Amino acid sequence: MNNLENVANKLVHLLKKDKNVYVLVVDGWECYFFDEAKKHLSEEECSRIINMGIAEQNAVSFATGLALNGKIVYLVMFAAFLSMRAAEQLKLDVGFNNANVKLIAIHGGFSGPRIAGYSHYALEDLAILNTIPNIKIANIAHSECELDYYMDYSYRTYGPIYLRFDNPGASYIGLSYKVESEKISKLIEPSNSAFAILATGNMVGYAYNIIKNLNKVGIEGCLYSAHSIKPFDEKGLKKILLKNKVLITLEEHVSQGGLASIVAMYIAEHKPREVNFIPYVVKNKDYSRVLMDYDKTVHKMFNCEDIIFDISGVQNSKSQGKLKYLYRKQVFVDDQNRLNKVFNLVGIPLYKEIITNKKHKFYVGGIQFYTKK
Repeated sequence: MNNLENVANKLVHLLKKDKNVYVLVVDGWECYFFDEAKKHLSEEECSRIINMGIAEQNAVSFATGLALNGKIVYLVMFAAFLSMRAAEQLKLDVGFNNANVKLIAIHGGFSGPRIAGYSHYALEDLAILNTIPNIKIANIAHSECELDYYMDYSYRTYGPIYLRFDNPGASYIGLSYKVESEKISKLIEPSNSAFAILATGNMVGYAYNIIKNLNKVGIEGCLYSAHSIKPFDEKGLKKILLKNKVLITLEEHVSQGGLASIVAMYIAEHKPREVNFIPYVVKNKDYSRVLMDYDKTVHKMFNCEDIIFDISGVQNSKSQGKLKYLYRKQVFVDDQNRLNKVFNLVGIPLYKEIITNKKHKFYVGGIQFYTKK
């Protein structure tokens, strides 16, 4: 089962459980979500699934009207259209009225249909929703822990919430961990670690694979999921910064208004002890990649080699003056076809140095670098 199937099953369960629950869908999502499930629903239960057509703004206002009359409304649509085309309705109708509307935003980030192109990708939605009062935001990973929690939370808690799914058809990551509302979840936290990855949404699964690859060569790092974007768990972030020398954030979103922006603001305001913060976000140049295969797109923007390079560059530049300027030259693997175990993250560089053309050439973690003269 994947996120999309689980969401549909949860909504069917709520339709059976509570006559005040309504589900609004846009365009063809009534068929996509409920064709099979509707066979097991009564005529009355089916009548509370309403196809609003291709009319996103009207759907948000209609959902607000139902909510202000005592209904619990779930609105399902593409994240791109919900956040941008219906932004004014989200602000004036849902946000200002604190309406009990649950916004299920599917295909966040680059995970929209490839054939549809730029119009179907949501890379700015968290920034837009972050500016609207009263609306909570959850960016949900491919995890049953997170999906189950937030679907239950949305039903039992009054008020609007934006539930963002990056790629709702993807399979779950095989991890079980604790999810407590806005608190950052701990997935991996070894006792001896010099860096942490704080990921959100689809990037949690991607970060998990990076951590597993690093573990194969004896490098340990912490992994956390920031599933609640608003409200954000600042206490949890403080603990992470105290425990780790390097913090990397991973998100399928532009730098403004998302996870990286929140973390940067916290660091600027609270000035914790010296911290090396490395945000991985979608940059303007990445828009040219959106028509590529989804996995290739993500790999181009958030690849393991770049992350290793950044971690080693920060650590080594602090401990050795001559390594202050690090530049990527080429990638290689050793004779065992794996990353070289001389990689070190605790500030004591272990590397093989060769003097070539008055430049220092050396290996860190199986990646070849050279220093500027």
